[in-house]
Amino acid sequence: MTKELPYADLKLQFIEAINREKSNSKKKLREKFRNTDWFFDFDFSLPENWLNVNIMDVTWLVTCGVAKKPRYVDEGIPFLSAQNARPFKANLNKIKYISKEQFSKLTVGGKPELEDVLYTRVGNCGEAAKVPFEFDFAIYVSLTLIKPIHELINSDFLVAYLNSYYGRTQAHTGAIGSGLKNLNVNNVRKYRIPLPPLAEQERIVAKLDNLFSRSDKIKASLAKIPQLLQNFRQQVLAQAVTGKLTEGWREGRNFEWGFTELSKYCESSFYGPRFNKTAYSNTGYRTVRTTDMSDSGQIVISENIPKVEITDPNKLELYRVKTGDLLITRTGSIGKMARYFGSEIIIPSAYLIRFRFNENALTDFVYYSLISPQLQKEMGLNSTAITQPNLNAKKIKNLKIPDIEIEEQQEIVNRVETLFEKADKIQEKYELLKAKIEQLPQAILHKAFKGELVPQLASDGDARELLREIEGLKAESLLKKASGRRKSIKDFGKEYTLDQENQLKVAEEKETYKE
Repeated sequence: MTKELPYADLKLQFIEAINREKSNSKKKLREKFRNTDWFFDFDFSLPENWLNVNIMDVTWLVTCGVAKKPRYVDEGIPFLSAQNARPFKANLNKIKYISKEQFSKLTVGGKPELEDVLYTRVGNCGEAAKVPFEFDFAIYVSLTLIKPIHELINSDFLVAYLNSYYGRTQAHTGAIGSGLKNLNVNNVRKYRIPLPPLAEQERIVAKLDNLFSRSDKIKASLAKIPQLLQNFRQQVLAQAVTGKLTEGWREGRNFEWGFTELSKYCESSFYGPRFNKTAYSNTGYRTVRTTDMSDSGQIVISENIPKVEITDPNKLELYRVKTGDLLITRTGSIGKMARYFGSEIIIPSAYLIRFRFNENALTDFVYYSLISPQLQKEMGLNSTAITQPNLNAKKIKNLKIPDIEIEEQQEIVNRVETLFEKADKIQEKYELLKAKIEQLPQAILHKAFKGELVPQLASDGDARELLREIEGLKAESLLKKASGRRKSIKDFGKEYTLDQENQLKVAEEKETYKE
């Protein structure tokens, strides 16, 4: 009478058989980590045909690179480190080289090969990438080398798991040290892995590839939005200073459009004063800096702004920034500017120029004119500028801005701010959507390793197809010289009888390694 064993039972027995075929010298190490308590376990029930296994059960080798720094050469065998493994992708950035002789010595314990997994253990611990290289290379101690048993676990499936919340949680908790973390290889050997049937693993990998590809396309499309919004704002400003923005508004009104030097509207300019260190205190007046300017051109008052004591009322009146003044940076972040509309008495720092305007100009209008692409170019502040701009009060006063009535200035300000507000709302939606898209891969991986990404198929439960593939492996890669051990694996591909099960148990007892 034939008895069909459940897939999970067959898989467990197969794992045990595989482990018996690993070298005798590694047996104590395997048993140590398989039986060691590990903080992590799945917070959900695995699907019926999945197994909860130790990473040592499904890998031939989990080891780290060489700890001793080798002697580098100009040309030779590539020598990779943690910087060459990023989530899902290995790279050859800034690699060094070693000689063939060193390579032979350094890879005695395990040579990285195609389809192996590189796993970071220093710095950004817990980032996994599959080896895509067919050429020889060695690895530094900052990487862990994992050699999957491909007949049990798909390399891409393992990489995805290690990069998922479940893998990263084990890495973060297993890493030790303050500052630069170190993920000891012994902790990696304790990892718990969810093991679905191989066919399901392949479907999961295919689904992940499809979803990640779509996610990347969405990211690429979204990445264009900030530049599009920036271009839109620049076009609005360009039209503002050329008269196109209010062209329709001027129809039926007796308004002329022309240009004049900014000095016509400038009541005064003043370079921020320098203070001795002794002038600074916990009380007094805030001295605003470029770092206190927002991207929207406003002075942001905060408790972090340093204060100075000024006892002379005449100096205070000379230095102070009044509401409606414009501050422009002349050193450092040259050309960055902001308006002030507060009531608190503040002082410009030494790297700022304060401009005050007469009743014929609106500060907002001057500000939008100065940040337009045309005037930014005149100041040497556009992106194509080659030399460092020399910005001073005289140069700024000589700039040509629209010479128009207050009423049209206000209309330009209103229209610019209305259009900018619409762009800002789009920017806010973009930021929210971007945050969600960035979280999407982990959400997909979370579903994948709970068994919710693809359906479990009844056909996946037949382990015999998997086991027949094992029979095709080269004997030297899987089996020991002992023919009895080879037969123990082959027998898994057959239908089991109760008598055969008993024989198997006896055989397993006889095969137990002696310590």
